[in-house]
Amino acid sequence: MLRSFRGFDRSRIWEALCVCILFGAVTALFLTSPKQNDFWWTDAPGHALNGAVLHDYLINHTFNSPIRFATDYYFHYPALTLTLYPPALYLVEAMVYFGTGVSNFGAQLSVAVFTLILAYFAYKTARTAFSAPGATGVALLVLSMPAVALWSRQVMVDVPALALLAGAAAFFLRFLDDGKPRQLYASVLLVCAAAYTKQTAIFSAAPLALCLIAEKGLSVLRERSTWIAAALGFFLLLPLAGFIVVFDPYHLEVVSGIGPEAGSTFTIHSWLWYARALPGIVGWAPIIAAIGYLSVLAWTRRSNRQERRLAVLMLAWFIADYLFISPIAHREDRYGIFLTLPIGVLAIALVMRILPRRFATGAAFAVGALSFVIAIATLPVPKVQGYDAVAAFILKHAGENGVILFHGYRSPNFVFSLRSQSTYPRVYVLRSEKLLLNYRISRDWGIKDDGVSRETLEDIVNRYGVTYVVFQPDFWTDLPSMAALQNFIYSDRFTKLAEFPIEGNISIPDREIAVFKNNQPTHPDHPEILLNMPLLGGKISGKF
Repeated sequence: MLRSFRGFDRSRIWEALCVCILFGAVTALFLTSPKQNDFWWTDAPGHALNGAVLHDYLINHTFNSPIRFATDYYFHYPALTLTLYPPALYLVEAMVYFGTGVSNFGAQLSVAVFTLILAYFAYKTARTAFSAPGATGVALLVLSMPAVALWSRQVMVDVPALALLAGAAAFFLRFLDDGKPRQLYASVLLVCAAAYTKQTAIFSAAPLALCLIAEKGLSVLRERSTWIAAALGFFLLLPLAGFIVVFDPYHLEVVSGIGPEAGSTFTIHSWLWYARALPGIVGWAPIIAAIGYLSVLAWTRRSNRQERRLAVLMLAWFIADYLFISPIAHREDRYGIFLTLPIGVLAIALVMRILPRRFATGAAFAVGALSFVIAIATLPVPKVQGYDAVAAFILKHAGENGVILFHGYRSPNFVFSLRSQSTYPRVYVLRSEKLLLNYRISRDWGIKDDGVSRETLEDIVNRYGVTYVVFQPDFWTDLPSMAALQNFIYSDRFTKLAEFPIEGNISIPDREIAVFKNNQPTHPDHPEILLNMPLLGGKISGKF
């Protein structure tokens, strides 16, 4: 009995030590992430602002129409992307903001919570077949992969969705081991939660279903728990399907390849795009190790039951996700982030398989730990600084309910800085590209110049009562309307008050932001505004 007790203690101590190591790794990622309104990726401040609007709606207490509230909020802070993404991350952000205030720190802390969940469930997934140190090596290797090391340090939805999918895999493998239906239901809940974080996480339903059938055979279709799990997933995902159809037709178009931004879809190039991008997503060494493990497994055909289950699930996961994302017309490296977990598991599995047992555990941990240290040391996070100073200047000099025209590349950075420095909306913000151009996401996917003249620009400034212009010189001046705006701003109608350097640890197009004051301000009484919003399939209107 004493021997058994001591063994139990050692096991628990190892588990606790491994969790502490993972907590330390996630803390290192958080400490090296941008937290001072120095967002690099232009979508990141928009994701941070989405949590702010939910936070502000909850503390508003009037609980009027959420759509009306969001519309009015947009006129003050035109960087919301709530209609493009489901709300799971933003609900967490809103809760964190109650403790930290609306801030880059709070938004990044929300992502760090999910990064910790990712590390823990990557560990628990691998733990079904490996020792505690070996499973820790898997989690550390996943955290060190370029895609995870980057996007865990940006306020984006990719790592939170991956974290929830890792949890789904861990509970699913436990279900296969002990047969308890609650493990299967928990897995389904986490798949749905991941889909409510990022829509593409829905791919995971396919490998889980296939592995369930492979493990238990078609007789699983006669089990009551199977149909309860299927019904649970179906009804939980119905509102998400409605959300996508009503508010997010853009993503449907991109997936189907029929929208104006669609590129090549079912072509050789599309199927090879993520294969070419994979080294930048996970690194060459894990790819080679994963292929090596699968080769060894196919050659020897020897594995215990837990290892086989884990390998089959990870291989099915990789194939299903690859087939799911390849035809999507819009391609980015970060869309392949779900491929990191299976590559990490299979890479460490090679170490566990080819080395003697007494060395394998320590080597697996060392591989993960060394990879993480190298990633922290060699993969610095891009940061862009300066927009908080611009926002502070505007808040100091613009009058209450002043109207600001922003002209530049990083409007979300400026807008979030306004919100983080003021507990209530003090100014209205207009974005020049929304007034003078017609496009949906990026000019790279098609843009229409509205041919705005000097007279029209005068009318816009007078009609809305623009008092200050936040201006990036030479921004998109190859477009006639933007060139006309620059000439207008440089006329005697405006006076330059200040210049602010914008600095980044990478090459950026916005090196300077200037603030101009309107020399002939008008003060219209609650002017009506109508904004073209192609992503919403229409327009939004309101009053200042």
